[in-house]
Amino acid sequence: MDEPLPMSIAFPDLAADDVHNQGAVDGYIEYIWWPFWQTLSDDEKGAYLDRHQASADWREAIAERYEWDGFDEDGDPIWRTPSWLRRDG
Repeated sequence: MDEPLPMSIAFPDLAADDVHNQGAVDGYIEYIWWPFWQTLSDDEKGAYLDRHQASADWREAIAERYEWDGFDEDGDPIWRTPSWLRRDG
């Protein structure tokens, strides 16, 4: 699979904190970007984000939306902090 562009480049008017759940953005994420993202290790995810100069805001948004380890006993999501999440801006 060719490497798809991150959402911040594919949709330059889309802000990291936008809820994107309709239309072309949703289709791109669901059928192109997300299947690709799931195949990457944490190191590969970091390299991908570095290669595309992902901002701290985009890294945070991706981590919050797509990085979780399942659910706890109360049914709440268990979020993890991936190694590629830079908090230094």
